[in-house]
Amino acid sequence: MVFYLVLTIRQYRKHLSFIENHYSYTEQIDTAWTRSFMISFLIFFIINNLLYVIGFRQQHAAGVLYTVSMLGITLFAGVRGLNQKAIAVSVVAENDEIFPVTRTIKYQGSPMTDEQKRAMAAKLEALMQNEKAFIQSDLTIDHLARRLETNSKYISQIINEFYQQNYFHYINSYRVNEAKLLLTNPANDKYSILGISSMAGFASKSTFNTAFRKFTGITPSEFRDQRNGGEGRGM
Repeated sequence: MVFYLVLTIRQYRKHLSFIENHYSYTEQIDTAWTRSFMISFLIFFIINNLLYVIGFRQQHAAGVLYTVSMLGITLFAGVRGLNQKAIAVSVVAENDEIFPVTRTIKYQGSPMTDEQKRAMAAKLEALMQNEKAFIQSDLTIDHLARRLETNSKYISQIINEFYQQNYFHYINSYRVNEAKLLLTNPANDKYSILGISSMAGFASKSTFNTAFRKFTGITPSEFRDQRNGGEGRGM
């Protein structure tokens, strides 16, 4: 059981890493059920062994309790897993000083040359700066790969090596910068924080608040209040 639990935790962490390197949003990706399953399984394992130590396992009811508990955990994991939200996926049609290459062990076997990396990084930067691709709320790394006519592995490599970020934080950093520009413009005072978050490409206010605080240290409301001289505004 301990071996199985360790493997589950390792696989769970790999899955979280995969999500952050492929998706710019997490609203439709639910991993809470997996954490709940691991926690409930761990609690069951601890209680089961404590009952064995104190001798309760010798009682006739112990077998029934064990079976019912295992069935409950299995049913819980199955129902939560089947009730996950569906991930909606939409389809979308230079120099050393600016783009220094930082090699990592993870990509040592990559066939891309430094020149190819810089060229792709420049195209990616243009796509973000000029076309504001990040405004698409459900933007995935596969979308960017199609638009740049390459594959998602190369895009992930560029983001990791040039920006030392995963895809999720890379896209949201642009969205936060866009939100700051929108919040700084007095013409946008008519829009709520939720409206600003949507204009910047965020799919939900909670994700917007979390990302904004990560990159600025304050909430969007606090940022707007500072610009307005401390006058409070509603969310």
